[in-house]
Amino acid sequence: MVDVCSVGQRFPLNTNELESVEWSSNGAHILVTDSSLDYRVCVYGLDGQCIQTYSAYDNELGVKVAKFSQRGMVAIGSFDDHVRLLDNIKFELCGEFSHPSVLSLPERVNQENAHV
Repeated sequence: MVDVCSVGQRFPLNTNELESVEWSSNGAHILVTDSSLDYRVCVYGLDGQCIQTYSAYDNELGVKVAKFSQRGMVAIGSFDDHVRLLDNIKFELCGEFSHPSVLSLPERVNQENAHV
């Protein structure tokens, strides 16, 4: 367990190996991401209370990146090629989108061979 200092307070975090810490844009919440080996994202209030712990799955590579939006929602990019969104009220799942690991770009049109 890792300790974080918030406004003069120290409190334990629910992580195995802390990967990242980020403050919300309004300064009211702290977003904590566990090691990429564990899919765990926690949102804490300034009093050190864990508001929400989110985990999409177990026993696989987890979170690549987790960030607050300007409006306080949380976007989580995962190794399973999904982006998950947590709402800005209770930090519960409100959306999930798949994305490919590799993007296919259309072939470029050869301007010399294009007939107008």
